[in-house]
Amino acid sequence: MKQLSLYTRLFYFLLILSLSGLVFSCRSLPIASPYQQGQTYQFGVTVWDDSTKISVTDTLLMTVKNRGLIGGLLGMHLAEWESASNPALRQVRGLPISEDRIEIQLPVVFQYFEKENIVIAGYPAWSRSMQPGFTSTSDHRFVRGYGKLSGKRIIQVRTVQDSTWFTFRGETLRCKVSKGYNETKVEELGRYTIRTIWHERYGFLKITVNYPNGKRVVMEYLGRREE
Repeated sequence: MKQLSLYTRLFYFLLILSLSGLVFSCRSLPIASPYQQGQTYQFGVTVWDDSTKISVTDTLLMTVKNRGLIGGLLGMHLAEWESASNPALRQVRGLPISEDRIEIQLPVVFQYFEKENIVIAGYPAWSRSMQPGFTSTSDHRFVRGYGKLSGKRIIQVRTVQDSTWFTFRGETLRCKVSKGYNETKVEELGRYTIRTIWHERYGFLKITVNYPNGKRVVMEYLGRREE
């Protein structure tokens, strides 16, 4: 049997990769997900140095991408984050979404987030099992690319506290509230906490991250960007 040349084998290899990327990119998000492929979601960001002083305001844009080859290998969709105040600063992050669970990996390139410190308490996440009183513990090992967190293992705890009423665009909504924090590495990094307000139709309406130095980051959902 005639052997294929190196260039022919390379062509078929690249063709297989392209077809794999096409298959992965055609997988759409679950219909029930508040975050849909091709849509851009806006979050107003306010950073407080302490309880009284605002140091930064910005708008972050999260555009949901298809899986592509990389997302397919990682088993998740991707989202590109962009700062309205600095459009040149962007980062693509994971957006793991299944029929039961949604998680947003916040960007770790913005200085006003103190970069990777924004994720020490955990990512904003929600699942159907997270009813009031529910508590989960995760052992998060940070891979390369997380700055000082790279290679570290942090135990993160999340508890659903209760339901609350939240007003969004004049509509009063019944939402779920959860709070998370880092249980380990407290002596080294300090205690970080994250509080989220979730609604099934709109997703995360408010995300608040408290830092051990008194800093507070608040992200509030503004709505989808209309093209």
